[in-house]
Amino acid sequence: MNVFGLTGLPGSGKSEVGRVGSDLGHPVVRMGDMVWEHVRSLGLELESGIVGRIAHQRRQEEGSDIWARVTADHIRKLVNENPPTIVLIDGIRSHDEVDRFQHEFEDFSIIAVHTSPQTRYERIMARKRVDDTLSYEAFLERENRELGWGIAQVIAQADIMIVNEGSLEDLDKQITTLLSR
Repeated sequence: MNVFGLTGLPGSGKSEVGRVGSDLGHPVVRMGDMVWEHVRSLGLELESGIVGRIAHQRRQEEGSDIWARVTADHIRKLVNENPPTIVLIDGIRSHDEVDRFQHEFEDFSIIAVHTSPQTRYERIMARKRVDDTLSYEAFLERENRELGWGIAQVIAQADIMIVNEGSLEDLDKQITTLLSR
């Protein structure tokens, strides 16, 4: 089973890569969903600041790879009976998470999605996801939080780099080609 970890700063297009992978029949596990599930279990609102605070708090208390461990457990349960050829993990943010996934999965590669800050902010404002920031200042705060977790190092060590400054169709074609090899 090939496991591809998706990384990139907020609004870069990771979820779109996951959507295309899903459309091609590949399971996609979003690390953020693991965080959301935990936040909901605490009875808290899925608001960007709350989600970020809880994610950061668990990293400090249980190790910087906590969300990778939770995700790996989820993947094992998901693929236990009928392992797919490809699984996509959306949302890798630290080197420790990469190390955990390399330890957990024999064939693990990183796909980084790079997009300029202005384009990412415009996309975030357009998509209006429940945990998205609403101001440019909050956008920069979220980005700095993720940079503090080591996402820049993960992007730099990626096996595959996708520049996503074009249309949705351009990105979809790149991903379809990549995952159909």
